[in-house]
Amino acid sequence: MRLVEYGSYPQELVTDESIITELDSKSKKESNEMKIELNGVKYAKVYPDLDPFSYGLKTFTNGEKIIQGKAYYFKYSPIKWIELEDTKLLSLYLLSSDLFDDNDFMPTTKFNKSSIKKKTIKNFIKHSFIDEGNSIYLPSLEILNSSEYGFEYGRGPQEQRKAKLTDYALALGAYKEDESNCGIYWTMNERSANELEIWVVDPDGDINSAVNTDSGICIRPILEKYV
Repeated sequence: MRLVEYGSYPQELVTDESIITELDSKSKKESNEMKIELNGVKYAKVYPDLDPFSYGLKTFTNGEKIIQGKAYYFKYSPIKWIELEDTKLLSLYLLSSDLFDDNDFMPTTKFNKSSIKKKTIKNFIKHSFIDEGNSIYLPSLEILNSSEYGFEYGRGPQEQRKAKLTDYALALGAYKEDESNCGIYWTMNERSANELEIWVVDPDGDINSAVNTDSGICIRPILEKYV
């Protein structure tokens, strides 16, 4: 597995109180904020978005409890990618968390029509310092079952498909399996249009399904570089 770095995105929780105090003085919003610059380093500010049933139960990767309503800061770090091909990269980590589709009136299981493509991935490109000429999308079952890319075909737990979470994704409400720090991520494939189900990858690397409005599921982008 060859890793490369390209672009940057908020990932690491800031715990240094002196940096937090300085960021508090620079931040002008009582809401989420991207690209706050301090001493040449960029940070993001997040007020956690948690399911009410998980208040006081979720933790960051260091074990610190996530508190609803508290502002946290996350340092921009280089995005690490697994090189599938020379121009096709898969994110090593789960970078963000969102619904597959948030349209209550015309819900969809089609990736190209979904809010995860139209809004979430569009915002990811905007804030990740990735050239807009590149293509960003979700992994397909074809890729995640391909021996050419280092995966095994079929369902069942699989180490190669597992992915760990960033602290930033956890602040956005991502589900975390505590022992492994792995999460669930969307694929671009529908399981059932009638039941609004999408194929997802579980924390153990198994392929399962979820409804397109299920929360706590992450984005593990694929980057296809423009040549």
